Amino acid sequence: LWASLSYGTYFCLECSGVHRSLGVHISFVRSLNMDSWNAEQQARMRQGGNSLFIKFMRDCGMPEQLQTGGAPAIREKYHTASAEAYRTYIAAAARGEAARLVVVPYEPPAPAQPKTSSTAPAGIGAMSMQGFGSAPAANDSGSAGLDSLMASLGSLSATTANLTSKAAAAAQTATAVAMPALGTVASQAKRAIGTAKDAAKGQMEAIATFDVGRDLAHLHGGDSAQNEPAPGTWGLSGSVGGIGAVATSVATGASWLWGKAQETVTPSFDASRDLQHLVKSGAMPIATSRS
Repeated sequence: LWASLSYGTYFCLECSGVHRSLGVHISFVRSLNMDSWNAEQQARMRQGGNSLFIKFMRDCGMPEQLQTGGAPAIREKYHTASAEAYRTYIAAAARGEAARLVVVPYEPPAPAQPKTSSTAPAGIGAMSMQGFGSAPAANDSGSAGLDSLMASLGSLSATTANLTSKAAAAAQTATAVAMPALGTVASQAKRAIGTAKDAAKGQMEAIATFDVGRDLAHLHGGDSAQNEPAPGTWGLSGSVGGIGAVATSVATGASWLWGKAQETVTPSFDASRDLQHLVKSGAMPIATSRS
């Protein structure tokens, strides 16, 4: 919020730019929260007030449209004899002097270049010249530039809000499209991993529990220990270290079994003895020699 010590009135940031362009001899501007205030400046604000100033200017005959006419209306209103009379009254009252507010008929100011005096209103003091409202504008073009800047900032803000809204909508649409596909891919990947895991687990359990001495016992015949495989080749005594070791042990065991079969059958076979039951039945002639 901003204020004019010259009139004891308050206004917004946009109006403060117009007041500063009038010059400190017309309107001395201060910030309520960024400037320091001495006792006399505070007395000016207590003596004035927006309602009192508006009533006085209306009593003087100020056109009503000047109250809401923007920057041009502000420049016209404060360059009148009526506004000057009000400034004089506020300054005298703040100093504690006997002052009377006299109505001065409103007359539009004559076309003239705005004054640029840097002299502060009487009673404000040298120290009060330091602050946001202490520097007068060079000419009225500063106000136009401020108005243009404020309009540009408003347009930029609206454009930014529009772009932000569109970006949020696009992100929401992309998320809605992508989520079903991502869910399908994740589900398929999960099933494939589960299947592979179960298959690998089954193979590892079969390998880990394979024992030649137990699982191939039906292939082991005879009591003779001659030419038996060395420990660790026929019986693995537990789990096998790998498929290669299992294959080697199985091949060794099969070779040993084949050799034992040949040793058992061929040397001890006797036709006259082992086929005697066939001779008695007349199925084949009597053999007199071992074949």
